[in-house]
Amino acid sequence: MAQVRQVFVETLGRDPGGLDNASVRRWGESGFSLAEISARLAGQRPQVGVHYFTWYRSGQSGWGNGTTAVQADAPMPALGWYRSTDESVMDTQISQMAAAGFDFVIVQVVADSPASWATAQRFLGRLAGRTLKAAVMLDGLHTTTAAIKRGWVEKAKAEYTGHANYFSLYGEPLIMLFAARLDFAVPGTVLRNVYWTNSYGQGTNTFNLDSNLYSHDWPFWSATPQPVVNGVAPVVPGYVDSHLGRSAPMEYPRNNGQMYHDQWQRALALRAELIIVYSWNEHFEQTAIEPTEAWGDQYLRWTACYIARAHAGTAGAC
Repeated sequence: MAQVRQVFVETLGRDPGGLDNASVRRWGESGFSLAEISARLAGQRPQVGVHYFTWYRSGQSGWGNGTTAVQADAPMPALGWYRSTDESVMDTQISQMAAAGFDFVIVQVVADSPASWATAQRFLGRLAGRTLKAAVMLDGLHTTTAAIKRGWVEKAKAEYTGHANYFSLYGEPLIMLFAARLDFAVPGTVLRNVYWTNSYGQGTNTFNLDSNLYSHDWPFWSATPQPVVNGVAPVVPGYVDSHLGRSAPMEYPRNNGQMYHDQWQRALALRAELIIVYSWNEHFEQTAIEPTEAWGDQYLRWTACYIARAHAGTAGAC
């Protein structure tokens, strides 16, 4: 493994130790020679995904997820205050994602919400005939037992992974959980735990009670300069939650797109296996890149340029 780690350093220009151990282990167990690992790493092109939320609707308190309203002065989507269940909205968003060049969409599913499951099912159906793929991320399982989490994953496997457009990683369907420890297994799937923490480093990982960074952990987002964590480089255009009443609010201003540019250019330079954007439409924390009245389609045009660079294996500004 030490030799494979050195191949990463020499080929990609970064040391994967600590944060990207999963990638080192995967290549070390591949059976390829060091020379072939180097060649394959050099030829590696990132697949690019984006987080997508399906909970929007209008209610008495305003537009939001039915419980909490998006801040009144948040940028209005170009589609207006839409319903996530509206198939015409899905079709427009899918076309925009595909035009930007995304390889896959991470569709949030609230585990105990039948409506959320149905909306995700409808979204996957709208992908028919397209090259764009999708995988689900189960939300709301942070405090549940291993047996309960396993049951929800088995349900997701049965209901979603048979779709022709379901996204696979390493030859098996990918199912993610949001901020829920993976203390169980479901054969025939690749499982990942996606979450935010202010430090992803081994021994300092503040999400897990034991501070460990496991090989199945993926980053949700990170301030600049972001790391590669188990093959994933996260990208975020900005982040603001000071209006949500949280105990430790954070603000990372967009600065007219500068944070997005900085994050993308670092992600490209890191030559990660996957680049995942947070988010297409998380308007509560103001991380959306979908077209709005405030910035039009500017973020999509930047995204299309950067994804083209990622797929070509090049770096640089857009």
